[in-house]
Amino acid sequence: MEQDRSFGHHHAKEYEVNNGVKGLPEEVKRRRYGMCLTRISVTKVMCLTCIYVTKVMCLTRISVTKVMCLTRISVTKLNHLVVRSLVENDVNAIGLPAAGFWVTDTGKISRHGVTGIMELLDNGFVPVLHGDCVLDISKGCHILSGDVIIKTLCKEHLVNRVVFLSDVTGVYDKPPSETDAKHISKICVGENGKIMADISTTSSPYDVTGGMLLKICTAMDIVTGSGGKTKVYVTKVGSGSVNPICLGLDTGQLDHTTFTEIIHQT
Repeated sequence: MEQDRSFGHHHAKEYEVNNGVKGLPEEVKRRRYGMCLTRISVTKVMCLTCIYVTKVMCLTRISVTKVMCLTRISVTKLNHLVVRSLVENDVNAIGLPAAGFWVTDTGKISRHGVTGIMELLDNGFVPVLHGDCVLDISKGCHILSGDVIIKTLCKEHLVNRVVFLSDVTGVYDKPPSETDAKHISKICVGENGKIMADISTTSSPYDVTGGMLLKICTAMDIVTGSGGKTKVYVTKVGSGSVNPICLGLDTGQLDHTTFTEIIHQT
């Protein structure tokens, strides 16, 4: 990938992005790629601008507004790196922030951006979302987790599969750092939303969105809300189970100690 030279204009012109992504297959493929490169470039300059403006405008005091800006700089920087890596590996990825599209009210979803996600998918792009700091009607701002975003998406549309990637191989009956922790290969969720397992969790001191407990609760809500039509898994980043699960392959031949499946029990 070439080095950014004009933050969007160069790629947009080279790949004729303004001509749209309709037409002959090869032209569509080329312009989609160009659109992804353009987005990478303009989001990079947006991040740099936010850093500068935040420093200049907020030097005299620490405010909630400044903290929100700093939080967004951090998450959009990571999203930029992920999207760039995907595009370099021939995935038509588009970073899609929640801020400006999603709004909460006392932490509950008031307005979502699911329509934008579906429009990108329908046009051959892979939207890459992330937890974000969004506007909240009652308290000004709120940290919207990626878990809540995926649960909302599953509520609005039928999703075949949700995969939560963690730093451990699934869910344990207690924090996996404890020597007697036991791996749970399946968590059955009943119609009443209760699970047939005794689980104790901890979260990182820096995680303000609920940690593993929220992921488990989100997974439970997804499987019960879909009546079991959406399959939900928890596995470890880089494990041998990630690719087969994400591709929807048969998990029967996988080592069941490398992932946890959350299933709906009728």
